[in-house]
This record gives sequence, C-alpha cells and structure tokens, in this order.
Amino acid sequence: MEYNDQLNNYAHIFKVSVDGSEKVRLTFDDACHQMPRWSPDGEKIAYKYNGSIDGLYVMDSDGYNNKLLVDD
Repeated sequence: MEYNDQLNNYAHIFKVSVDGSEKVRLTFDDACHQMPRWSPDGEKIAYKYNGSIDGLYVMDSDGYNNKLLVDD
C-alpha cells in the first residue's frame, strides 16, 4: 500500500504493509509528490510531481529510478 504524508510542508510518498508495519519513505527531495498509484504488476509507482520539473513521473517500487513521463 502507498500513501502521501506531509513532512516539512512537502508531500512525500511512503510504502507500508497492509497491517501498518514496515513504513518506508520513498521520496526525499523538497517537492510535492502526489497521487501515487501502483502499476498492475506491482513493480512501479506513478505519481504527480510538483518541483523542479512538474509532471507525471514513475519510479520503481523501492523509490529508485524516477523518470518523467509527461511534463505539465
């Protein structure tokens, strides 16, 4: 399960197990990461990014390999 949380006035993406344990922060830069959605195969997370280059991004489910798909 993924969700957003506010830290230092920025929205970040976290991954957490269904029982609420193992909370892992996936985004760290000073920007807003919003509306995270899992890919059907569970390998990627797509999200809206408002930061240096606004747009729709995708990252691996571990938070690495962020890639811009469409800019605003």
